[in-house]
Amino acid sequence: MNVLRGDSLIAVTWDDAPRDWDPAPAAELVKRTLHQVHPGAIILLHDGMNLTPGANQSETVKALPGIIDGLRAQGYHFATVPELIGVRPSLPQWPNSSPGRASGESDSTLSAKR
Repeated sequence: MNVLRGDSLIAVTWDDAPRDWDPAPAAELVKRTLHQVHPGAIILLHDGMNLTPGANQSETVKALPGIIDGLRAQGYHFATVPELIGVRPSLPQWPNSSPGRASGESDSTLSAKR
């Protein structure tokens, strides 16, 4: 923790993991996510970049519209980590982001109930 603090960083963990690393259909991932969510939840989903050669996360990708729509229907909105914890983004622009995106805007989002 001293290393993090010395670099002005904080540790962020998750509390809603729908186990998308286990083979499961998109509908099951949506169900698991919506069942576990709570105000301030950070949802852990995987993009396929792991040590398993040929890992297929296509069901996670297919589940995203259902997760997003389901969370919005329950009154949740999405926030970046800096927004959730009330700090300024540390980067003026995210690497590899397209021109015109807002400062600190990220593809990764969190759910927090209004």
